[in-house]
Order: sequence, then structure tokens, then C-alpha cells
Amino acid sequence: MKLLILCRYGVFGGRLVQLLGDLPQLEILVAGRNLSAAKAFCRDFEGEATLRPFELDRANAAKVFAGEKPDLIIDASGPFQDYGEAPYSVVEAAIVAGIDYVDFADGSDFVFGIAQFNQAAKQAVVFVLSWASSFPVLTAAVLSELSKTTTIRRVTEGDDGPFIPSMAIEGIVRQILAGQKPKSGARAATGAVALSEYETLFSWRTIYSGWRETADGQPAYKTVLGPVFPTLPPLLQALHQPGMLAVWKGRAGIIVSPGLLMRLLRALFRFPDPGTDAPVSVTFSTDENGTETWQRDFAGQQMHSTQAAGTGRNAHLIVERFGPFSFGLAGTFTEGKLTLTPRR
Repeated sequence: MKLLILCRYGVFGGRLVQLLGDLPQLEILVAGRNLSAAKAFCRDFEGEATLRPFELDRANAAKVFAGEKPDLIIDASGPFQDYGEAPYSVVEAAIVAGIDYVDFADGSDFVFGIAQFNQAAKQAVVFVLSWASSFPVLTAAVLSELSKTTTIRRVTEGDDGPFIPSMAIEGIVRQILAGQKPKSGARAATGAVALSEYETLFSWRTIYSGWRETADGQPAYKTVLGPVFPTLPPLLQALHQPGMLAVWKGRAGIIVSPGLLMRLLRALFRFPDPGTDAPVSVTFSTDENGTETWQRDFAGQQMHSTQAAGTGRNAHLIVERFGPFSFGLAGTFTEGKLTLTPRR
């Protein structure tokens, strides 16, 4: 299968190439105005797909499409609202050439105008899908599932979060390879990729998702972790139950960033001084509403905080409060470790 990707190499198009890199049956033309940049991108690529740098000006798209005859054209260049007097020239050239088309467009005028090509696309027996990025496609997939259940939690880890906007088109390409080509016609891409397909794509990356029921009054960690909570070690589950009072002791290495600002923040929040093998104790208590209080003692330096299940923009996060300041923490349990990662 031959893909022609109009892109700027380093953002959505470049990430899409990386996502599809495990597919040896793909030939990908990495196209744009800057041939040197395309060559550099292809030279640095590591994967099974075959890449070919290609110089392409949008004004010559029709001639290139007729000569190269790709199976799918992916427009990841943008910004789509700045395409001038002929914003749909690539779309029109694709339809005339009988080639399927999909784009990352986020300009509302561009997306709304794509429907004008519906009849022409059907007559050419091609699909033209616009707005194929994470917000419309993943959101539509989530809303479809929300009609069957309650609340979704999505957590991204490591460097893989930025790949999510490109995963809708990754899913579409993999559908085509599996013999499930989208129906002919021109439309927005909402509904093109199901949540179950996203889950499969997530499983190949450090991206985790899960469902939880809304549960007022439940322990914070049980509420946020949902179905993951019962998989925690029994000792950890017991620690986060209402009415629990426990003291854990051990040794800790304390690493801090240098600089005046960091010293001021440490003083403000009463964070401990740097050190190795420092004695530490943490007293945990949980009230009837599921809010936890953590009293830490690092070699005599004490700091106090509370943790509760977040609401509103912090929904699905643990919110830790130090006095008037609060921070949203994403909780994940992988490889036997419960990790809290700052998000807000």
C-alpha cells in the first residue's frame, strides 16, 4: 500500500509515520516543499515501512497524484484555514485521480466545507475524511461508549501522549490494510475509529485508559483507579480504605533541583533538604469521605498534605493539597508499582 503524506515532518505527519513504521507493506512518500527536510526525516527513520522523500508543491498536486498513484493521500501540512483562494485543491485532485483522502484539518470552515464533495467522492468511489485528529474522532468514540457506561479516564505516560492526535489516521490506515475501507463519500471523520480500536493502539504505547463509575464517598484511590484498584497488593488496598490509620517507615534518597527558586519552593512547602539514606516516616489517615491526610517526616523535617479524588477539570486525578496550593496527579499501576505523575 502506498501512502502520500503531505507534512512538515516534525509534528502530526512525522508522528504518524512513526506510528505506522512497523508495517513493512507500506511505502510512504514523505512529501513537502522542503526536499532537504524530507530527506533528513527519511534518513533518521527507524522502522519496517519503506520511506521515500518527495518534493511536492500543492499547486502541482494533480500531476503528482496521476504519476505516483498512491492508494491514500494524507494531508498533515496545514494550517488549513490558510490555504488561500483554492483551499480544497488537494481534495479535488484526489477525487479526480480516484484516490482516497484524509486530513488533520482543525479549521471549522474547512471541515464544514468538505461535505460539498460528497457526491463527487461517491461517484469516484473514494472516501474523503476531514478533521481526523484526536479531538473529534477520539471524543466521538468516547461519547459512543458513554451511552453504554459512565465515565472514562485517560492517562498518558512517557513521551507517547503527543502521538494521540495522529492515532485516528493510524487507525484508518490499519482498517484499510485489514480490508475495512471506510465508505465512499466526503464527511468529517467523527466515528471513523471505535474506542476499542483506540484501546488496541494505546496498548502498543505507554498510554493507559480505563472506565470508572462515579462513586461519591468512596476512597480517593478506589474512585480514581477504578477497576485497577482491586489489582493492587492487599497492603496498598488496605492503606487507602476509610478509617485507616497507619504509619509506614523506611529510608529515602532526596534529590532536589538547584537554584534560588527551588530553595524558595522547598521552604514554602516545607520540602526536605537533599540527602541520601534519610530516615522517613509517613502517617496515613483516611476520613469517612475518602480524603486522605499524609503527614511526612524526613529526618525531623515535617510536611503535611491531603489527597482526594478530583472533580471538574481534575476529574479522574488525585488532587494533592499543600495549604492553598493543589496539584492534579495521575495514578497508574504498572509492573507492580503505583505511580503518581503530576498533570496540573
